[in-house]
Amino acid sequence: MNNNDLQTLIVQLLRKLDETNERLENLADREEQHQSEEENYLSAIRRAIQNDNIIG
Repeated sequence: MNNNDLQTLIVQLLRKLDETNERLENLADREEQHQSEEENYLSAIRRAIQNDNIIG
């Protein structure tokens, strides 16, 4: 392998690393959104139960 081949491989590797980092960031964002939605859902259930206990 010559220097040009190595440079091409390094550039390809760096692109793949960038793509992987972007995918991981997207996954983390989706997980954070899912967790937030789940917390909101559970809070709504908790409030409904508390309101039922107060009214009932």
